[in-house]
Amino acid sequence: MAGSSGYVVEETCRLTLTSNTLSFSLAYLHLADHLLQLFSPGTRHLVNESLVSVLHSHLRHLEAAVRSQEPPPPPAMVAAQAAFILDSVLPLAELRYSERTQVECPKLAKLHSNYCWLKEGSRGASVAKYSDPNYV
Repeated sequence: MAGSSGYVVEETCRLTLTSNTLSFSLAYLHLADHLLQLFSPGTRHLVNESLVSVLHSHLRHLEAAVRSQEPPPPPAMVAAQAAFILDSVLPLAELRYSERTQVECPKLAKLHSNYCWLKEGSRGASVAKYSDPNYV
């Protein structure tokens, strides 16, 4: 073990996530697990809409932070939160969904493409976004 310290790279494996992002992520994945336990042909629509609408609401919360006229959070901080949700939490929820149902949920995948601009850390003024709230 004495020689293993040469393999440790400090400060490179660090996530700067807010407690809100961590709490949401944990709660959302628990929600997904519980909803998928209720999944059946009769509840498919309810489960799909619940999974999508909860995540969509959180992404809109991040979008509001980017567009806020109040003192906004640093763009890099919002980008890190969005990247974690879109690149870690969403794929995990999609994987759990497909494992349980043997099919994909296209509306979950659509969220990534509609909100990937949040990961860029811009204020969104010149960034095109999906503006129709009824797309889901």
